[in-house]
Amino acid sequence: MAQIHVIRDKVLVEGLTVRRVAREMGFSRNTVSKYLTQPQPVRRLDLPPRDETCDTRVAPTGRRRGDLEMPRTLSYKVVLEPSKDGGYSVYVPSLPGCISEGDSYEQALGNIREAIRGWLEVAKEFGDAIPASDVLTETVEVSV
Repeated sequence: MAQIHVIRDKVLVEGLTVRRVAREMGFSRNTVSKYLTQPQPVRRLDLPPRDETCDTRVAPTGRRRGDLEMPRTLSYKVVLEPSKDGGYSVYVPSLPGCISEGDSYEQALGNIREAIRGWLEVAKEFGDAIPASDVLTETVEVSV
């Protein structure tokens, strides 16, 4: 319920866009919009405080607080291009400089998964933000 208050505050008070709030908090734009259209939740102050030893709220990093760490699954769109010499070149448009290759389609996908993990580890190590996959793909037909 606290997330609803944060989302409403960021959009309605701070004036941030739905898209920006969705990106910052890791939600879809539909979820943020849904929280904005719902009536404002009422905080119940008469409830006793929760026991912190069994707290399972999700931390901003996407992992559970406490001793348990749940891995996050991120999804990125990749572009595979056949190479002139055989095999494939592959890159991730959302992650600048994240490029790999492979002799086969499957090997190229496996290699880019490893490259993405490495890219994300370095970004996390340096405290950089982890970008979402914001690439849109569309096929365009052209008559010549």
